[in-house]
Amino acid sequence: MMKKYLLVVACAFVAALMVVVIWFQEYLPFKAQVFIASYIIVPAHLQSLPADRKITVQNWQSFEQWTEASALCHKTFWFESVQTPHFLRKIKSLGVNVDTHPQELPDAKWEIKHHVGVLGMSVSQIQYWGDSGSEFFVRVNSPPDVVIKSLGAGALPKYFPELNYLAVVLTEKPTLNNPFPNLIFVRGAQDNQHSYIGCREFDY
Repeated sequence: MMKKYLLVVACAFVAALMVVVIWFQEYLPFKAQVFIASYIIVPAHLQSLPADRKITVQNWQSFEQWTEASALCHKTFWFESVQTPHFLRKIKSLGVNVDTHPQELPDAKWEIKHHVGVLGMSVSQIQYWGDSGSEFFVRVNSPPDVVIKSLGAGALPKYFPELNYLAVVLTEKPTLNNPFPNLIFVRGAQDNQHSYIGCREFDY
């Protein structure tokens, strides 16, 4: 009976210690914060992604696949695509109103008039930028709480730079060699009836 009691007390102590450590992690050394994020926080919100595959956009269906894959960090080729005149001309021929002249630093917003889905939610807008890191994100017709639940997203580790994300899913465990892995984020819209889902890549 005493052993069982001591075990319960020990488990409760460890749980309380973990809560305290997580709560005050921002005051710990950087290496300790990365360790906590990797082994305590992130595993609960880690998404196992399929292997990167380059999607060749030939029709609207493949454009939809390209959009969803880019927004959910399933591939890292969107930056290359939007810098390619052939790609821009192709999606313009499909009905996307884009400038077919690539920008030196990609930064654009596309209004989507035909159906594109991400996680089963309708997309009305695509945006991206790239300069010392990058974001590719879409505006979906669902409120943030629905999107966060669909992704199983959680809080951004506190040692990350301050970002206006409501919740995130890291695509890899942070390590000292890569403390800022790519992440999928959820950002709120002004009306709270829409949300932004996107992929953030860091350049550190």
